[in-house]
Amino acid sequence: KESRRTTSYLYAIIGAVILLRSILLLFSIVSIFFFILPFLNPSPAGTPVTEMPVMKERLLLLPLDSRPPCQKLVADNARTAGIEILLPPLEDLDYYTAPGNTQKLAEWTFKNLPQCSGAIISVDQLLYGGLISSRELTGTDNDLKRIVNFFTDLHNANPAKPIYVFSIQPRMTPPSSLEGYHDNKNLMTYSRLLDKASQGTNPLLMEQLVNITDDISPDALKAYDEKFAFTNKLNEALSLLAKQGIITQLTIGQDDGEPFSISNLKLRELECFLAQNNISSDKVFLTH
Repeated sequence: KESRRTTSYLYAIIGAVILLRSILLLFSIVSIFFFILPFLNPSPAGTPVTEMPVMKERLLLLPLDSRPPCQKLVADNARTAGIEILLPPLEDLDYYTAPGNTQKLAEWTFKNLPQCSGAIISVDQLLYGGLISSRELTGTDNDLKRIVNFFTDLHNANPAKPIYVFSIQPRMTPPSSLEGYHDNKNLMTYSRLLDKASQGTNPLLMEQLVNITDDISPDALKAYDEKFAFTNKLNEALSLLAKQGIITQLTIGQDDGEPFSISNLKLRELECFLAQNNISSDKVFLTH
């Protein structure tokens, strides 16, 4: 009797386990069914499929760099508004740290603008070959002359086409070409102190600025200062082109979120230049 009772208990346990497994299996099947149901019938019957608008306009875009947000996303968004974005060949654009081919990009722009209703052009791509290269290189007077001549000639060849240009104000972080950790750390402090000292008369700030300047190698300090000086020189020249109507509008973006930096100082200097030359915000627009 005891043996039969044990066997009955065993059968009962096995039955309960089988029943539980069956319930779990059924639950899994139902869950999978409801998961794939939306994919089998993605929209209610009779819902029309929205078609992309007909392309009504074509704009030329020379992007800041080859990253998707700077070129592909722009083209995709414009397409929803019926605007086709013409992009340069990928092989001519920058690739990670490799700069774009500035000569070929300039030639491509001249060749294709006549087939477009207007252009949006990154000066940093045109001059340096992309954003990363713009952080590492500093232009020369010959580069500045080349850029001014490029836009003047482009406008003269296409006088009825609007040309929108954008330029990026450098960030305060020293370029990686300045490899000395000690110099780079002090340059960051120098940048903040320079901006603070320019906004007040605190003698302690000036004393700190002199001390930190003496602690930076002359070559590193010169390269750092020249980078910001050239960018302001470039943006001033572009602003004058905007005032003359050669450039339809210039947008200057600041690649820096620091509350105090040499970038902020140079942007204020540029604001003074715009005011002194009566250049309005509809011609030159500053954004952070």
